Amino acid sequence: MSGSEGSPSLAKNTLFNIVDTGVRHSLALVLSPILFWSLGAETYGLWCVIWAFSGTLGLADLRLNAAMTPLIATAHSEGNTDRVIRLINNGLLFYAALGALLFAASYGVLQIPGLLLLIPESIRQDAEFTVPAAAAVFSLSTLLTMSSGILHGLQRYDVTATIQMSLGALRALLLISVALLGGGLQELVLVEVAISIALFCWSWISVVRYVPGYRLVFAPEKALLKELLSFGSRLQVGHVAHLIAMHFDKLILSALLGLEAVAFYDLGAKIVGIARTLPPLVVSATMPIASALHASGKKDDLWIFFKEGTEVLAWLGLPLFLWVSIGAKSLLLSWAGVAAMDSQTTLWLLSVGFFVKAYSEMGYLVIVGIGRPDVE
Repeated sequence: MSGSEGSPSLAKNTLFNIVDTGVRHSLALVLSPILFWSLGAETYGLWCVIWAFSGTLGLADLRLNAAMTPLIATAHSEGNTDRVIRLINNGLLFYAALGALLFAASYGVLQIPGLLLLIPESIRQDAEFTVPAAAAVFSLSTLLTMSSGILHGLQRYDVTATIQMSLGALRALLLISVALLGGGLQELVLVEVAISIALFCWSWISVVRYVPGYRLVFAPEKALLKELLSFGSRLQVGHVAHLIAMHFDKLILSALLGLEAVAFYDLGAKIVGIARTLPPLVVSATMPIASALHASGKKDDLWIFFKEGTEVLAWLGLPLFLWVSIGAKSLLLSWAGVAAMDSQTTLWLLSVGFFVKAYSEMGYLVIVGIGRPDVE
């Protein structure tokens, strides 16, 4: 793609995103069938539901983390380091308070009448332990996501990729070891908590390192928080639709058809979910570039940038999703040793919608980058 002074940086950052995502997807492909066969379909289904529940907590975060990248990219391109620092501190205060609130609320969820009755008695005790633990993981992950947004705004995709790949490999190794040694849900979730703590610490050390003169100040600024909340809340509308598509399906399936159905559904959805993320990798580093082009008034370059990125997504996406759909049965058999029609049907149906989502990725990144998330 042409038309940007940031092209060399864009190419480098895109490469880091491709390698990072490739490593994480490879680890996920290895991990899922091992957990499925080690835990059994029912317990694996509960594992999927727990992380679906954790994902739905994102409805409360108002997307301040996503607002960080374009706002910091713009401030950084203008050389306004003081604004960068203030954005970071106000975002940190918001997510620290939100995380504590959600962790406390997770205990209340378990007291909803009849909820635990949806879970088989043999694994009900695991659920009582893992739901609050999953909320703790989510609370830490929001801070991690915000720090990634900060580093992306500073064009340090190499740092986030290094952190994610290193600890992602350690996470997969620990989870596989625990599963093969006979560990259950509680032990697996404790691994997730430990890795989340490590990710949080490493990422924030990196933020402090790459923001000159950074200082932590516990003094919320009403005007700046209002700006972050305004930007993030406009992103939240689209994010709600994303969360419903990605997580509510498992929650509904578990209530209507049981945890075993969730397990087979997840295997089909996993393949399509990974395939969906591959074409957008080539444009994954475009948001800060779009912010910089918009801030400098280069509208023609920005339009060319958008069109070329969308064309690339179309050429890469269609063959990939046709291959995934046609080869559903053989993919599932060779990967997880499962040929259940539930898994195949899931793969066929989701591939259509996920292709459309992947095709629109360039438009999403550009409109957020130029400060118009309300368009999405």
